[in-house]
Amino acid sequence: MRSIVVYTSQLTGPVQLGALYAQELLNLGQFDQPILAGYFRNKYEAGLEPAVVTKDVAERIIAAQDYPLDFEQRAAFLLRFLYDNGGKEYRRRDISSSSDYPLCYAMNGDELIRIMSMLQARGLVNVGNEKILSAGRKAYMEVTITPAGFEKVVGDLPAEHLTGLIRGRIQTGQPDLDAKVNHAHDLFHGANGDMEQLRSACITLAAVLERYRGDLSFAFGKKDTDAFFALVNEFDIRHNHTRVKQIEHPEQLEWVYYTLLNSISTYCKLKARDAR
Repeated sequence: MRSIVVYTSQLTGPVQLGALYAQELLNLGQFDQPILAGYFRNKYEAGLEPAVVTKDVAERIIAAQDYPLDFEQRAAFLLRFLYDNGGKEYRRRDISSSSDYPLCYAMNGDELIRIMSMLQARGLVNVGNEKILSAGRKAYMEVTITPAGFEKVVGDLPAEHLTGLIRGRIQTGQPDLDAKVNHAHDLFHGANGDMEQLRSACITLAAVLERYRGDLSFAFGKKDTDAFFALVNEFDIRHNHTRVKQIEHPEQLEWVYYTLLNSISTYCKLKARDAR
């Protein structure tokens, strides 16, 4: 038996499941997993390769709650998804209740229909043509964000910045570095308190940031940049310093991780601004 089950569907995009976990889901009649469907679909939409999801990985993904948790959050997630995927450039997108509900981690197509109804009722999206299909399914053609929708998304951006950090949605413009940031994100959010895995996530981000050290000096000033690296290096994330502050609690590594991640995010934003 193959150790990995790999397939692609319109609902999820590419899927990689541990063979034993896939068989267990089939045996239990629990192959329909909306959170995992949302995980795979959003990885696909972002152009990222998903992890191989075993039972342990699935439990960590679900426990991390790195996804919208209720109806209102799923509606906001869909609006932001539309904005980030062409909506801010007024591009139209078709949405199907039968195949697109994982975009916002909806439980099923019926919930996506209710989410779309709410977004329309609040004047946040326009639908060029709404088609009623068999079995209560709907297709929404040429969906666009309204001015009110733009205001809603932009107004939520300060809070969404923290959400973006939690989700690891940072684009450096260099695929190899993006892959490392995403790898660090998966390590950190899958650690479940494991100190070595948390440490590995921090080491990965530190290596990414070190690559930008010269540019950071121009963005923040050499004195502040050197002070920042000195502060981070005071903590023994690399195991190779003798005169450092010992890390004994996951919360300390959490501070280091988000400090590094926010610094990478800020640098990328400054670089994008200067390029305009």
